[in-house]
Amino acid sequence: EKYSIDDYILDFENNKTLIYAADLISASISNNQTKNEYVKLAAEFILTNSRYSTHTQKMLANKILNPNSELKSVLDNNISKLNEFSSNKYYEKIKDLKTKLSIYPYNPILLVELSRYYSIIGKEDKSINLMKQAIHLDKNNRFVLRSASSLFSHYNTEDNEYLKYIHKILNSSSLLKMDTWLMATEIAIANKLNKNSKYIKNGIKFIESKNYSPFNITELCSSIATVEHYNGSHKNSRKLFKQSMNNPNANSFAQAIWASSVDKLIKIENPNLQVSSGDEAIARVNYHKEHFNDAFDYSVKWFIDQPFSTEPAVFGSFIASSLTKNYKNAIDIASAALISNPNDTVLLNNIAYAHALDNNLDKAKDYFSKIKLSLLNDDSKICFKATKGLIAFRSNEINTGRALYHEAIIDAKNESNKVLTLTAILNLTREEILFGSMEEATHFINLVNELPVQSEVAIKVLKEDVLDLYKEKLNDNNNKIEI
Repeated sequence: EKYSIDDYILDFENNKTLIYAADLISASISNNQTKNEYVKLAAEFILTNSRYSTHTQKMLANKILNPNSELKSVLDNNISKLNEFSSNKYYEKIKDLKTKLSIYPYNPILLVELSRYYSIIGKEDKSINLMKQAIHLDKNNRFVLRSASSLFSHYNTEDNEYLKYIHKILNSSSLLKMDTWLMATEIAIANKLNKNSKYIKNGIKFIESKNYSPFNITELCSSIATVEHYNGSHKNSRKLFKQSMNNPNANSFAQAIWASSVDKLIKIENPNLQVSSGDEAIARVNYHKEHFNDAFDYSVKWFIDQPFSTEPAVFGSFIASSLTKNYKNAIDIASAALISNPNDTVLLNNIAYAHALDNNLDKAKDYFSKIKLSLLNDDSKICFKATKGLIAFRSNEINTGRALYHEAIIDAKNESNKVLTLTAILNLTREEILFGSMEEATHFINLVNELPVQSEVAIKVLKEDVLDLYKEKLNDNNNKIEI
């Protein structure tokens, strides 16, 4: 069923920016109206300003203007693109935006874009201050408020300072009561703050009114569905998640993928659905389908689209190091993310882990030494000990490595974290096998075999790899131990 895209056309006509052009194109694809002349103008606008466009925006613009040609992905050479990441190109874009702002100092869209680039190069204070300026200029602008919500969620602190700030701003906006997109944002942030949003009832009324296209309520359905899930109203949650998938965007698609992983009764009927900027969701779908090379490729696309975020780089480096055994890929994507997050403990740990697995011990120790212990949370401390144990094993400090792994396993058990417990056990078992400690390895192999089948994909694959390595070592030793 087609829905009008007139509102998107009007927005683009009144605001000639990349954001509104991309929104128009996304709406046109979702509603099968890609031949509209205004849509073509939006696509041409994106390609004319390709220097500032994201890879997804350029890909969709090419799709509009060249519908019959085979699209050449912007990320044909994903890793080479990652290697091009440097702060220099971001400083160039910052310089250009500053020049434009000297001419148009009260343009909130330019301020939002400048804030984004400062966040990419890791300048948190400047990024936050610029976003606050944009809000001050126009707190009734959907793009400004949603961009601010995303930024403040990214930089949120333990005391929720930024989330509280943007939640207050959202509730002061006159647009909130009538805009389904802002309502979805407010409900999601209230949920993160463990607050009951007063807009849930209105949101449900909007959804049930049938006055909005599926695309315009997809995030509203998703946000309320998430609240219902945490409140234990699983029937309502499933119904709303299903409705959110009638015409999803990247956020609602990714949330539905998450929901399907925690509630097996939520089914994603078309997991390969092409969604504008849906790289995160597609990466996760491919991971669960065990298409790990595709999962990594989409992690790279996800990262290129959100270079200020650690999540795609952490996910991609984990896939590359643990599942595809491509240590260079793991190091490249995590290193690219260090531009925005130079002190991130997970990124540094993942790089050290990949170097250690590749037996580049000097580099592994170098990156490991950069981890600031004061920044580690409980889970990170467990991973820290395990990686330190791996480096010790590969440095032939077997007793030290064994002790560190045992500590990590005990800590993970105390935290009731089954995934980290099993991951540490399997990594230790692999190292015992490689060192030739078959008696120690056999103890852990028997322990792992006694455990129930794991649904977590990574544990399943790692277990298979360790069992294969164990059998191979037994055959090499002509050992008769049965497993």
